[in-house]
Amino acid sequence: MGFYSIVAEVSDLNPYIREGIFHSEGGYPHLNLFNWKYLYLLKQVIDINNFLDEWANEIIVHSKNIGILVFDDEDAENITEIALIIGRHWLDYSRKKYPNKPNDYLRKKGINLLI
Repeated sequence: MGFYSIVAEVSDLNPYIREGIFHSEGGYPHLNLFNWKYLYLLKQVIDINNFLDEWANEIIVHSKNIGILVFDDEDAENITEIALIIGRHWLDYSRKKYPNKPNDYLRKKGINLLI
């Protein structure tokens, strides 16, 4: 199962995670141990997203420092978020538009489009 499939599954499970991890019995919240696997999966996705956010920010700042991108320092976080949003949508879109192209080709094409 690929990363984006996991993200899609967690998105689909969010209501179950919110409502299923805890249940009330006699007015007291209790942990529903059956749903620990979903909580663990959600934690893994959050960790991966945090890693990708930090990595993308480092790349954006490095690109600014070497002159590829030009922007004010205080805009780095916003530019990183925009690049991540566009990149995530690009991967979904490009896999549908170019189903026979390898992932490396799609990644390079996406990066070139961002720059």
